Amino acid sequence: SEVINLSFHCDVDRFNQIPQMPSVKRLTSEILTQNVLAFPNLEVIRNASYLEGTIPIQIQALPNLKELVLFNATKFNSSLGSKPLEVFKMTFQNSGSHMVSLPSNLSSLSNLKELTIRDIDIAIFTGFENLRGLEHLKVCNARWVRIPEEPNQWTKLKSLDIIEVDLRRDLPGIFTSMLSLESVYISHTEMSTQSQKHLFDAPELKELTLSDCEMGPIPNEIGNLKKLEKLIINVDQAVVNDQIP
Repeated sequence: SEVINLSFHCDVDRFNQIPQMPSVKRLTSEILTQNVLAFPNLEVIRNASYLEGTIPIQIQALPNLKELVLFNATKFNSSLGSKPLEVFKMTFQNSGSHMVSLPSNLSSLSNLKELTIRDIDIAIFTGFENLRGLEHLKVCNARWVRIPEEPNQWTKLKSLDIIEVDLRRDLPGIFTSMLSLESVYISHTEMSTQSQKHLFDAPELKELTLSDCEMGPIPNEIGNLKKLEKLIINVDQAVVNDQIP
């Protein structure tokens, strides 16, 4: 009756047998079923492994839920996007034993704050522009990522990591409106001079890393980054000597 933090590793049948535990505020589990209502005062839900079942709609009935962290949760009701949450993180990652695709209704999660995508072909996903609540985005080893092209779509984004990504085209000119963006990390990705110019328009950028990128000449617009505190450019030394303005 006094358990506050519960880490429960079991199958569906066992999860459904959990009795009412109103004292539990933090739950870590590999399984989530409608019996999540056994914890009516939950504040934090974290899943510790691949979620192969459907996220129970009963999560929305938990009045105190503040933090939801999900891993490879590919099945959920779009109404989850209306749940007010202080922290909402999702990670999608392929491995040798588990192959997943981004769920078709991912773009319905306007309340999603942190998204990580690893080793997944996301060429057909064009819903980034609908994820207006994003604060942190990390994309690794993906091809043909389409960045939103209209201003004021990622106004809450604080950090952007792009690693081994084949962009569909140059970065668009949306960074002037990204007033929350403070950190950008780009690695093993082609960065044309035009893409750099657009990136250097981010008015509040404090940290910038360009590592092992195919890069065009670094334009003088890098001087627009008046708030910059940390700059790492990790490319061939000869290129640096030729290109740093």
